[in-house]
Amino acid sequence: MEAYKIKKSMIAATVEKALRDAQEDPQRVIRRLADLGRHFSNNPFQKLAFPIIQELLENEDSAYYRMTSTVLNTCDHESLKTFGLNIGYMSWAYGARKIRENKNANGDLPWCVFLRYDPTRSDGLTVSRIRPIIAEGQRLGIYTYFIRQASGIADAEFPVDLFVKNPDAAFIWLCPDCHLTAAQIEKLSACKNLLLVLPAADPDAIPAAKLLHSKKLLCAMYITYGGEGLSAIPTERLYHAATEADVALLYTVAQDGTDCGGESFCYDERLRQNSPCLVMDYYGDAAAIGNIIVENRRILEIGEDGHIIPHREDSSAPSDRKSTVTAQDDRDFLSGFIRDPLLAGALSM
Repeated sequence: MEAYKIKKSMIAATVEKALRDAQEDPQRVIRRLADLGRHFSNNPFQKLAFPIIQELLENEDSAYYRMTSTVLNTCDHESLKTFGLNIGYMSWAYGARKIRENKNANGDLPWCVFLRYDPTRSDGLTVSRIRPIIAEGQRLGIYTYFIRQASGIADAEFPVDLFVKNPDAAFIWLCPDCHLTAAQIEKLSACKNLLLVLPAADPDAIPAAKLLHSKKLLCAMYITYGGEGLSAIPTERLYHAATEADVALLYTVAQDGTDCGGESFCYDERLRQNSPCLVMDYYGDAAAIGNIIVENRRILEIGEDGHIIPHREDSSAPSDRKSTVTAQDDRDFLSGFIRDPLLAGALSM
């Protein structure tokens, strides 16, 4: 067995025991998991993050205790373990190390990839084209995939086999609405490495999240923001749907053409610990994590039509890293990233 699989199995066994013990004393187990996370930390992001988490949990009145207790009670523990390991170990530790070690040969790879998917299209970024991207990405060390779906959620079945056949990867799937069918929800129960993210602005967001909780599925919510920034959204409105539905994670998503200015806002909100909900900026926090673990803030996103979506690096980046990756840079990068020349050409038009 490969070394990384042995270590992943060891961590998984430790996490399994902690999750079993959580029924007796949730707060103690939450602190124990934070201690274990720090003990197993072997990359810059984890070494930075876990001491902060431990410090936050010293506050006995922290809203994050309620948040984590809710997660433990509403989510399938096998899914929590699988999804957490695929991000925390496969992406941030093992995968990031592969990316750093092969930087000279592969260039500046991101730690994750953003994809947009429209199930009503037969051209562009279809599931058949997503599969080799994920396969090649994992070979290079990329194990986390953010997928943002366009058009109605009930227009097509979720590509369940995409998740099941990539058990070491973590998938964060943003839904365009909350019109989930019973058949879809039933099939998703097999996907232990999937986080389903619902639009908080949808009137059905709260009942849909509660339905997913009843099925023990991992779910989160997201809101979008424009050029006015997140500070223009009243705090109670920002968290309303997520807190009402006991959802522990809220993504803030910058509209196209909007700089990733939500990163610093979300960071400050997390430190305040006022809401039992962790707020993360979809693009900004991904760039910040990449800057730490692979020394690269690059955001790679492929649109529904197969075109690269350009992203400007966030203004909070160090001055010597403030630059815009050109479309040609991304086309050259994608051609090297995907070995099939016909596929690479189709996706970098």
